[in-house]
Amino acid sequence: MSSPSKSCDLDPIPTILLKACLDVLIKPITDTLNASLCYGLFSPTILNVPFNPVLKKPNLPKEELNSYRPISNLSFISKIF
Repeated sequence: MSSPSKSCDLDPIPTILLKACLDVLIKPITDTLNASLCYGLFSPTILNVPFNPVLKKPNLPKEELNSYRPISNLSFISKIF
Protein backbone atom coordinates (compact mmCIF):
# COMPACT_ATOMS: atom_id res chain seq x y z
CA MET A 1 0.00 0.00 0.00
CA SER A 2 1.50 3.32 -1.04
CA SER A 3 -0.21 5.59 1.49
CA PRO A 4 1.87 7.08 4.31
CA SER A 5 1.93 5.32 7.68
CA LYS A 6 1.15 8.46 9.66
CA SER A 7 -1.47 8.02 12.36
CA CYS A 8 -4.01 10.47 13.69
CA ASP A 9 -5.39 10.66 17.23
CA LEU A 10 -8.73 9.59 15.76
CA ASP A 11 -7.39 6.23 14.51
CA PRO A 12 -8.56 3.30 16.65
CA ILE A 13 -5.37 1.41 15.76
CA PRO A 14 -2.06 2.72 14.42
CA THR A 15 -1.92 2.89 10.63
CA ILE A 16 1.26 0.84 10.50
CA LEU A 17 -0.52 -2.00 12.36
CA LEU A 18 -3.55 -1.76 10.08
CA LYS A 19 -1.31 -2.01 7.03
CA ALA A 20 0.54 -4.99 8.53
CA CYS A 21 -2.76 -6.85 9.12
CA LEU A 22 -4.46 -5.69 5.93
CA ASP A 23 -4.77 -9.19 4.45
CA VAL A 24 -7.02 -10.15 7.41
CA LEU A 25 -8.85 -6.83 7.74
CA ILE A 26 -9.53 -5.97 4.09
CA LYS A 27 -12.73 -8.04 3.85
CA PRO A 28 -14.46 -6.61 6.98
CA ILE A 29 -13.38 -3.06 6.10
CA THR A 30 -14.66 -3.45 2.52
CA ASP A 31 -17.96 -4.96 3.71
CA THR A 32 -18.47 -2.16 6.23
CA LEU A 33 -17.77 0.57 3.69
CA ASN A 34 -20.00 -1.06 1.06
CA ALA A 35 -22.85 -1.40 3.57
CA SER A 36 -22.42 2.27 4.51
CA LEU A 37 -22.75 3.28 0.87
CA CYS A 38 -25.73 0.97 0.23
CA TYR A 39 -27.76 2.03 3.28
CA GLY A 40 -26.54 5.61 3.65
CA LEU A 41 -25.51 5.01 7.25
CA PHE A 42 -22.10 6.21 8.34
CA SER A 43 -20.21 5.87 11.57
CA PRO A 44 -20.19 9.05 13.66
CA THR A 45 -16.41 8.68 13.94
CA ILE A 46 -16.13 9.15 10.17
CA LEU A 47 -18.57 12.07 10.05
CA ASN A 48 -17.39 14.01 13.12
CA VAL A 49 -14.05 15.55 12.25
CA PRO A 50 -12.35 18.24 14.34
CA PHE A 51 -11.26 21.31 12.39
CA ASN A 52 -8.36 23.53 13.37
CA PRO A 53 -8.32 27.05 11.96
CA VAL A 54 -4.87 27.93 10.58
CA LEU A 55 -3.88 31.42 9.51
CA LYS A 56 -3.35 31.47 5.72
CA LYS A 57 -0.51 34.00 5.86
CA PRO A 58 1.21 35.55 8.89
CA ASN A 59 0.50 39.11 7.71
CA LEU A 60 -3.30 38.65 7.51
CA PRO A 61 -5.50 40.12 10.26
CA LYS A 62 -6.21 37.55 12.95
CA GLU A 63 -9.62 39.09 13.70
CA GLU A 64 -11.12 38.22 10.29
CA LEU A 65 -12.49 34.73 9.63
CA ASN A 66 -11.47 34.93 5.96
CA SER A 67 -7.83 34.95 7.09
CA TYR A 68 -8.11 31.33 8.23
CA ARG A 69 -8.10 28.00 6.45
CA PRO A 70 -9.87 25.01 8.06
CA ILE A 71 -7.54 22.04 8.54
CA SER A 72 -8.96 18.69 9.60
CA ASN A 73 -7.36 15.51 10.87
CA LEU A 74 -9.00 12.53 9.23
CA SER A 75 -8.69 8.99 10.46
CA PHE A 76 -6.99 6.56 8.10
CA ILE A 77 -10.28 4.69 7.50
CA SER A 78 -12.10 7.87 6.48
CA LYS A 79 -9.29 8.65 4.03
CA ILE A 80 -9.76 5.20 2.47
CA PHE A 81 -13.51 5.74 2.39
